[in-house]
Amino acid sequence: MARPIDRDKEQFWRQMFARWTASGLSIAAFCEDARLSQQSFYRWRRVLRKRTSRSDQQRRSQAVDAATETAATAIARPLPLFVPLVVERTAAAAVLEVVVRDGRVIRVPAGFDATTLAQVLAVLEGQPC
Repeated sequence: MARPIDRDKEQFWRQMFARWTASGLSIAAFCEDARLSQQSFYRWRRVLRKRTSRSDQQRRSQAVDAATETAATAIARPLPLFVPLVVERTAAAAVLEVVVRDGRVIRVPAGFDATTLAQVLAVLEGQPC
């Protein structure tokens, strides 16, 4: 029978592996500095890799199950006879194009405000409004 998982030890070793990774030291040097047994280091690394691998496999399996269930539900659901249609107005095509000295183009739609256009042109031409 498998021994129960000691979450405190697992957390401790996960912290040790994070510290070791950040330290840039070899395993031997890190274990010596942290006063850890290299044998325990390697054993816990193997144990945690297996646990991580198992939990990743379970997550992938659950995701596949959920996707399969969603696809089956979609197939079983009949398509509606009518769907709502929304017609949106698109922006009016430019009626007038103004090319400013530096090559910038201003596209002016129908129904523009002449005063605002004059102010924009004055600003772009560097003239006071």
